[in-house]
Amino acid sequence: MILNPESEVLETLAKSILLAARTAPKARGIDDIVTALIEKEDIEVLVSTMEKLGDEKGAGFTYVFKRDAANLRNAGAAVLIGVKTSGAAGFDCRACGFETCAEMLNRQKVEAEFKGPQCMFKYADLGIAVGSAVAKARDLCIDNRVMYTVGAAARVSGLLDADVFINTSYIDNSPNSVCEAQILGMPVISTNVGGISSLIENEKTGYLGPANDPYFLASKIIEISNNPEKASKIGKNASLLTTKVMGSYLAT
Repeated sequence: MILNPESEVLETLAKSILLAARTAPKARGIDDIVTALIEKEDIEVLVSTMEKLGDEKGAGFTYVFKRDAANLRNAGAAVLIGVKTSGAAGFDCRACGFETCAEMLNRQKVEAEFKGPQCMFKYADLGIAVGSAVAKARDLCIDNRVMYTVGAAARVSGLLDADVFINTSYIDNSPNSVCEAQILGMPVISTNVGGISSLIENEKTGYLGPANDPYFLASKIIEISNNPEKASKIGKNASLLTTKVMGSYLAT
């Protein structure tokens, strides 16, 4: 006899839930959703961070964060769904409260559990992705909770982090993947082949280097990791330029 055999399929079901988030509709069809299946060693990182955040925020937050931390520790499975908020959709829709996307991107960000202001389409994408995940869990008859506290702890602890795009092609044209990363405000490190030099101005909107040179790629990854201000500036430059070009294209 096998006791509690359903526990053996929790990971598979959790991945199905994340797939629903991944395939949910996205603004302009650009997928900047980030997902993760939390492993056992990550649970304690999140729990300790949640408890710390609760103590720092004080008042009624202490109880909420510590209650959710206990629930996370006892959960059969947990997933993270986030969104890369750098960059903008390029519509100048003013939903963020600014006249243009460029004005919002240049605004000094406020850092707390989350960082803002950001493009409202990013928030909409995240909401739709989370809603799709919850709908899938419902279809599977799985009891679930959506916890802001876990998301806040994941961001503060750096568990969801993907802040650089690496393009290692040795034959290419002008890849859409590079443009999409630039729109998201991610610094791009790429081989200088094909038409990629028309997309990236070296050291200003990204990094260009020779093909088949892993030492170049490694050195630039280390440089970005050790200099987040420079990485942010390069990502912002690329996002502003690409958003402007895409806006002109849409206008025509």
